[in-house]
Amino acid sequence: MPPAPYPQQTVIPPQPDLAILARDINPSFYPTGAMVWVVAEAAWYHLAKFSTAAVSSPAIIATCYGASVAGRWMLVLGQTGPTGATGATGATGATGATGATGATGATGATGPTGPVA
Repeated sequence: MPPAPYPQQTVIPPQPDLAILARDINPSFYPTGAMVWVVAEAAWYHLAKFSTAAVSSPAIIATCYGASVAGRWMLVLGQTGPTGATGATGATGATGATGATGATGATGATGPTGPVA
């Protein structure tokens, strides 16, 4: 919940979304900094009445007066941050047990006969 003294807006439809935020919430009733929770985005948006930032959904939404007029709903929560650094490699595990001895190989061929004396 936003802290006082900002008014709170309750959006009645079952799935409040960015279209409702842009189309149905009249910013003239609210001060700069007023906040609204958008259920479909699971995020808070704050009203920046004097902003002319380029509209870039879902981060920056024009008010019901359109993109050519100052006033934007700006995403403030629910953003995904950058991926953190990779952690250190863990220690090497212990050496495993020695395997079983293999089968004995076949007997080799008989060598040549030695010289006759």
